Amino acid sequence: MSIEVTAGWAVSAYSGVALMVCVRLLYAASRKYDWADWQFNRDQILNKVMLRVFLWPFFLVAPRQLINPAFDFKPGEFCGADGAELARKRTGFMDNPPPCGSTISVTGMHGWTNIKGEFLFPASAAHEFALKKWREDRKLPGLRGAIWWLGLRNDDLGEKTPVPEILLNFDRIVHDMIDAGVGQARCPECNRIYAVTEIVSETSNTGSQACCSTVWKFLKCPENHDLMSYEYMRLYFKRPEAAPASEEKGTKPSLIAKFLQG
Repeated sequence: MSIEVTAGWAVSAYSGVALMVCVRLLYAASRKYDWADWQFNRDQILNKVMLRVFLWPFFLVAPRQLINPAFDFKPGEFCGADGAELARKRTGFMDNPPPCGSTISVTGMHGWTNIKGEFLFPASAAHEFALKKWREDRKLPGLRGAIWWLGLRNDDLGEKTPVPEILLNFDRIVHDMIDAGVGQARCPECNRIYAVTEIVSETSNTGSQACCSTVWKFLKCPENHDLMSYEYMRLYFKRPEAAPASEEKGTKPSLIAKFLQG
């Protein structure tokens, strides 16, 4: 009888402490993390809370983990970045958009496009190309934000304005404008500005993998200095079917195979 009473008290004590730990951790998480964390990292938050709730005796060596834990979130698969941080930046961009003048400047890394020089485009032309791209593919992320930002342009602002990094897939618009011969490019090596029509375009197959081959496009100034490189095309091909072992070795099919073939 004493053993049953002791076991009952132990279960009650364990459950009581677990309940207090659960309430404390959920309260701490609700105060520490904002709407973006709960939207993109909710599963990780709840999993780590419940782990501490059920295994609270093992965390007594580090009681801080039961009172005010520091949860570490793994970056999401969205563009290799933390989805919560991207959501905060997107909200900040919409609430307080940076200025957009008559000329926009594109530099650095945009998506899979590496820009070593500087490309300048009329904002009005970029707006038209963004609308055209959106009509072609309305599911492509970032286009609506680009259209909205370019629509806020102030043509009286003569200084060039950089394209915000938060605008996903803006490099697709850049590629279309370059193919149409719109814009200019500044080469940092020559320190000169060239018309896009003067740029030399080259394509190169950088190698084949198991099931695809990647073709890259390289844009260079007339002096053969690199200005831009991006993935231009990806070719997928079907693997050749392996021949049956009997055909590879040139052996006759077995009696069981003949019987199954009729």
